[in-house]
Amino acid sequence: MVLDNIARDAVQVCGATVLGVRYFNVYGPREAHKGKMASMVHQLYLQMKRGENPRVFRDGQHKRDFVYVKDAVNGTILAGESENSGVYNIGSGTAVSFNDVIGELNKALGTSLTAEYIDNPFEAFYQHHTEADLTNSTVSIKYEPDWMPDRGIADYVAWLEQQ
Repeated sequence: MVLDNIARDAVQVCGATVLGVRYFNVYGPREAHKGKMASMVHQLYLQMKRGENPRVFRDGQHKRDFVYVKDAVNGTILAGESENSGVYNIGSGTAVSFNDVIGELNKALGTSLTAEYIDNPFEAFYQHHTEADLTNSTVSIKYEPDWMPDRGIADYVAWLEQQ
């Protein structure tokens, strides 16, 4: 929010056009180089590909707005083409649980692995739910996600399997 306020001040004081994008949980091709910082979709895929039960915190019901990289790129381009200042949320607009992600990975991999639930050492600071409000992005830059998590995860796994 601090950067949002700085941007707002720059617009008011200098008359500058300031664009910002706020990405939610981006996943997709070419993220493996990030190692442990790669998306949870990628981390869970790797565990399951090794035949391991995927490990998630508590009961796996915490939710995230996972946005496929193809939508993140599209949203960034749309924001960059805007002539109006603004900060735009780039997400899928839908929160899905980690259990749901595991279910989609199982479908895409043809497996039936079950989650292993572990304690969360960061529980006091952990966000249990993130979901992009796309209202401003949809109205101002005409951003509409095309890759809901089920379709995006299937496409991502197909790409990973070809590598």
